[in-house]
Amino acid sequence: MQSGWRFGTLRNIPLRIDPSWLYIVGLITVSDAVAFAPRYGLALGTLAGLAMALLLFGSVLLHELGHSVVAQSQGITVNSITLFFFGGVAAIERESRTPGGLFQVAIAGPAVSFLLCLLFGLLGLLLPLDSLGATLAVNLTRINLALTLFNLIPGLPLDGGQVLKAGIWQATGSRLQGNRWAATSGKILGALGIGLGLLLLLQTGDFGSIWLALIGGFIWRSADRYETINAIQEVLVELVAADAMNPADFWARAGNNTRLSLGRMLALPDEVTVRESLPLLDVVDQLDRERLRSLPVVSLSGSVSGTIDRGSILAIVAQRLMIAVTPAQVESARETGAFPPNLPLSAIVQTIK
Repeated sequence: MQSGWRFGTLRNIPLRIDPSWLYIVGLITVSDAVAFAPRYGLALGTLAGLAMALLLFGSVLLHELGHSVVAQSQGITVNSITLFFFGGVAAIERESRTPGGLFQVAIAGPAVSFLLCLLFGLLGLLLPLDSLGATLAVNLTRINLALTLFNLIPGLPLDGGQVLKAGIWQATGSRLQGNRWAATSGKILGALGIGLGLLLLLQTGDFGSIWLALIGGFIWRSADRYETINAIQEVLVELVAADAMNPADFWARAGNNTRLSLGRMLALPDEVTVRESLPLLDVVDQLDRERLRSLPVVSLSGSVSGTIDRGSILAIVAQRLMIAVTPAQVESARETGAFPPNLPLSAIVQTIK
């Protein structure tokens, strides 16, 4: 998530605010002002409500910064941190290369929230009991404790889902299996949140239950997106260059009447080739890394058996996943070197390379 307004930079990470953030800040300010006004007056209560909203999102920002700092320590680029309606998200360019690294990045956010819980709790003890500062500190203690516990729920996209994924990855040796189980867990938790929220709304008439349903919906949609990405990654690992390559006479059958050598038709150095057995994940990475439109595919004997390009890769992946792509999209991928938005294979490959 990199939309919204940029309001600063920390550790070379752009900080952004999504427009939806303004709604939740306004809602928190008003609700807390109503709670504080009888005790501190309308003006001070409103200022206290605004302070609570800003300190809450400051806590969320530090939570995401915890993830980001640990990711940067592993050489991973963090493109931005964005505050939005449901909290915050750090746009981390790729995953850690080991389950241990993934665990460290995942647990860093809840660890920061728990530390803030302890610090605000200590501040609340030091301030006069009936003071506005003590009230804010106690509220922020509870909020950061809730953030810690909520984010440790074992389902994607929550941090606990990443912890679960790291554990399954460590136990099975399969990153993709870890992602599959953590995404499934997230969808189950999201569905439970939606169902429980709607059930409470119907039984009690409390419109506050809508929040639980909204959060459940957000978790379910995010987990579903993780599941879709994981399915694409599995296909890219399972399929190999031989599955997607164009036959050696593809260009001639497509209308090239001159019998040029394959190397001349592709205008590539002879050494730039891929094996028939190379997974499509690595083929896409090589095409992007070398900034090539296509590559010759060679057999075990060393003879050229065909060519492979983004168009042929897009077609076979879409076919395997039963996702509709048009001939124009396939040809565009072949000619421009860019995959369509509904199958951004290059971006997906880079998340795990």
